[in-house]
Amino acid sequence: MNKVAWNISFEKQINFEIEDLCFVESENLNWTYTYFFYWKTYIDFASDILKKLEEKAQAKSINHDISIEAEDNIEIYTYDQVDWIYTITSIEWNEENFDSVIEKFAESSPFIISIRESETSPRFWNRVIKIDIIN
Repeated sequence: MNKVAWNISFEKQINFEIEDLCFVESENLNWTYTYFFYWKTYIDFASDILKKLEEKAQAKSINHDISIEAEDNIEIYTYDQVDWIYTITSIEWNEENFDSVIEKFAESSPFIISIRESETSPRFWNRVIKIDIIN
């Protein structure tokens, strides 16, 4: 089973009814909706999860950022459903990596939901580390 954490934006509000799926919905200033999801799945590839969710939502995403344990390092600290405000922080530096960020931030806030690897940094050629926060 793979841990998954990601955010995805749609041009309309989506009614999600997926069992064991934890998410936070945010309405954006341009009347789009962004969802932050975190859960476990038997799916192994981010592209397969994206396809399945777009089919379920009956909408094409306009932006997404997926981290899945089969492809990325990821740590999820809670699987409780919360309905607060989602924010994300990215860390990108030549001397930072997943383990160093975990060491610095994992215990620093009760609002951190996950710490995860994301895309490759165009500046430092290592992975960008994202910290998903709900407060």
